[in-house]
Amino acid sequence: MLRNHTRVQDPGVGPIDESRRAKRRRHLTEVLRASGPPPVRHDSYPSTSPIARALADLDPAYREILLLKAADDLSVRQIAHELNIAEGTVKSRLSRARAALRTQLDQEGHHAH
Repeated sequence: MLRNHTRVQDPGVGPIDESRRAKRRRHLTEVLRASGPPPVRHDSYPSTSPIARALADLDPAYREILLLKAADDLSVRQIAHELNIAEGTVKSRLSRARAALRTQLDQEGHHAH
């Protein structure tokens, strides 16, 4: 069953914050789209960090959640507002993204704890 989530203005956020958030969201979307599909083989990218490779292999929805949380330091509530999804969805995607990233790093022989 699909729920219709309406975007609600956060009472603690002013118009300037909303403008900055929209600009940051557009930039992040452009970066994610520009990255394209992840490379199938990483042999030709020896200088790429293990975390960058693991992030490239993540599902785009998981990568987006992780970037909003880690790079932009947004709260679960802010991410939910930004993506127009439920807070529970943010929490589950964030949990799954972290687990997938951890698994990917462990498979490459790197320990992420």
